Amino acid sequence: MLPLSGSELAEVVLDKKAHKGDRFDDLDLAGVNHQRVQIKSHGTGDRSLTLRDFTTQQINFRLDDVISNLSIPTIPVDLYRLFTTYGTPDETISCYLIDDPSIPPLLANVATTRYRLDIEKLWPEGSPATVNVLKDLERDQVLTFCSHFVIELGCPLSSNDLGIPGGLEKTLLALLSNGLGIGTYPNNNRDLADAAAQLIYTATSARGSNRILRERDVLGALRVRVDYGRVAQNLSVEQLRLVERHQQVVQLRRQLEEQNRLAVTGPPGIGKSWFLSLLAENL
Repeated sequence: MLPLSGSELAEVVLDKKAHKGDRFDDLDLAGVNHQRVQIKSHGTGDRSLTLRDFTTQQINFRLDDVISNLSIPTIPVDLYRLFTTYGTPDETISCYLIDDPSIPPLLANVATTRYRLDIEKLWPEGSPATVNVLKDLERDQVLTFCSHFVIELGCPLSSNDLGIPGGLEKTLLALLSNGLGIGTYPNNNRDLADAAAQLIYTATSARGSNRILRERDVLGALRVRVDYGRVAQNLSVEQLRLVERHQQVVQLRRQLEEQNRLAVTGPPGIGKSWFLSLLAENL
């Protein structure tokens, strides 16, 4: 469970088919936008995306089956996404793809490449389909699908071991540390690896029981404090390492004489609360 780009999620459903034959059943992300996601991962070594991935049952994603089994959902789907650990497309499929970096990645802070299928290469207007598996479909069906479908390549591999984290686990740990402040006050007593394990367990349990996950479920699993404005400050100071900020306090006081509202920003643990405590004492 990683931060999702460009979306304000209301709920997440894992591993649940919307209908028989549904190929986008791994993630259903509902919020400002509605996305349905199919995830494909490979083992060790390099693995390119190939045309056979879409014309055979090699990864259970034959294009005619995928398109034929799309149904009209209760909630309109803005984007269907094939999210993979596969690398650069090979020469058999690259001609059918359009690189589209304007599409945000599924996971924030994870560098991937995003592509759309080029309908004019798959099925030029006024001509037969160039990919044989599409021949029994209508061109309009394929056109509609292509306009709502993205292929995302290059997700880092998972080691499935938080003790020896792979690329995906490292991304999750960085998110919990830098994004949520686990390990720093007021969550300094929360172990980073344990929080990640709890999050993975929650996702796995939800997947097994077809349970919908909401924000409160995730925060509950993490056992983190998010009411930062109401947390009593506990600023322990090592005098030998103390860096005085008197000049900056004086500068801030001068600014407050000109404007009565200022925002102090910075990542967790940088010293915002300590600096404001110094200002309070000075005032």
